[in-house]
Amino acid sequence: MLWNEPEPMVELRLLKEPNPRTEQALLNEPKLKVELRLSKEPEAKTESMLLNEAEPKAEVRLSNDPEPKIEQARVEKPKSKQQQLDDIKKFKKALSEGDHHNIIDLLTKRSKMARLKFRQDVEQSYNDRSDVTKSGRINLIELVKKKLKGDFKHLIVAILTPLPTFYAKELHRAFKGLGTNEDAVLEILCTVNNDQLRFIKKHYVKKYNRELIDDIKGDTSGNFGRLLESLSSSERDECPYLDIENLKAEDRKAMVEQANIDAQALYDGGVKRWGTDESIFCQIMCQRSHIQLRLIFEEYIEVSRRSKKEDPNNNEYEDLVVHENRKSQTKNQRVKDVIRTVCRLKSVSEEYNSGYEKYTIEAAIEEEFSGDMKNALLAIVESVQKKPKFFAKQLYRIIKDMKSTIKTRFRTSIRDVIRIVVTRCEIDLDDIKKEYDTKYGSLADAIKDNTTGSLQEGLLALIKE
Repeated sequence: MLWNEPEPMVELRLLKEPNPRTEQALLNEPKLKVELRLSKEPEAKTESMLLNEAEPKAEVRLSNDPEPKIEQARVEKPKSKQQQLDDIKKFKKALSEGDHHNIIDLLTKRSKMARLKFRQDVEQSYNDRSDVTKSGRINLIELVKKKLKGDFKHLIVAILTPLPTFYAKELHRAFKGLGTNEDAVLEILCTVNNDQLRFIKKHYVKKYNRELIDDIKGDTSGNFGRLLESLSSSERDECPYLDIENLKAEDRKAMVEQANIDAQALYDGGVKRWGTDESIFCQIMCQRSHIQLRLIFEEYIEVSRRSKKEDPNNNEYEDLVVHENRKSQTKNQRVKDVIRTVCRLKSVSEEYNSGYEKYTIEAAIEEEFSGDMKNALLAIVESVQKKPKFFAKQLYRIIKDMKSTIKTRFRTSIRDVIRIVVTRCEIDLDDIKKEYDTKYGSLADAIKDNTTGSLQEGLLALIKE
């Protein structure tokens, strides 16, 4: 972002304008001061700006796929001072009277950064009164919690909370109480980059006076716990968006060779051996960059196909031959041969119809793992390959579960929907909607069918429906 800003204009200004004088007067005149000033200074990025900016697409296009589009932040027409004061007055009135429609209208039509600035302005308006003491200063989040109720309250709090703090609260909520909301933890840890994760952990300590890693260790165990610890370590290799076809030949070759080595290690540590080497999967999945992982997943298909064909114990590629000396066979033996032949033909037909699906890394994970560990590895794979598709699947699963769960779990599911919609705004929410609409039906209709009232109105406004 900083690299793309226009070069600042240099303004040379005399602080004291000279008047026409005689030569002697000019000689006796004190030296004029010259001020060199940048008319536009580059603005340092804050934590909130970093968490709110559009994510770079850290992925590789391995073929002639169309270049992915990044959803641009909303460009707003600057408001006059009077318009800003009118909006503040309108919001305060709506909050005091419970006018949910105006609250939604004033917040959802602003960008993320504008909402946070609006929150500061509203708080300042409350606290500028002469009768306000230092201890009685208003915090808008706390005021919203008092004035609003139910899930609509959670939606407005999420909208007004800076993303590092909001993610920290969601992680704490996932670990709070009996059991752990593993889906929420995986969703956050798999989809933020190293810098964002460092800020989240910093806010976690600031708000709850304990490290995130301590709660992970306290609520999880075994291979799944170690995987979450690795994901939360902020040690993943990272690199900006690249199109592998435009890389230098030697760089592309080195990346592919390393991907082949890692793919072979995953195959040897999983499908090939008796038992599974979970540490290999944990190391590669949590440390390689998203670009490298996509290459690894492509290479894994070839490694898997080649290894299975070369396996002498694999009868899958045996010639389909019926025993030659049929006269010496009994009737039962001939029937068995025919049945075996039909089964082999069916197997080959299914392989042809399914393409390479049986050789993918997802198939290997399904075969080798179970429970939370399987879900965690699949979440990493899906989020690396295509984040919008991953979030669309998350939304579908959450919304589907709403109808079949008890009330307390229903509220947890609603808050999971709120988290995804609020955090992906101005990043890739449009792409998530397209993925959802293509595979599961209309996202707007799903929200309408499973929510009511102000919550429904707010969510639809955020997804621009």
